[in-house]
Amino acid sequence: MLMRMYLRWCERHRFETVLNDHQPGEEAGIKSADFQCLGSSAYGLLSGEIGVHRLVRISPFVRPNGVTPPSQPFLVSPESMRT
Repeated sequence: MLMRMYLRWCERHRFETVLNDHQPGEEAGIKSADFQCLGSSAYGLLSGEIGVHRLVRISPFVRPNGVTPPSQPFLVSPESMRT
């Protein structure tokens, strides 16, 4: 869900995206992903997103009082300049 959100954000800002690697989850979804967002000021715009994101949703499999939102770290790093 988080990867799709950021890929769509890149599309809306007309940045090029390159999916470098992704690991599928054990049962469903994606365990981890690595992608590049290429474009002018992409790093500056995304650097404010660094941190842990909590995905809050109501699961039909968990009782209402026991909802624990999963958390995902999000890291943004600039591409190194090679000369």
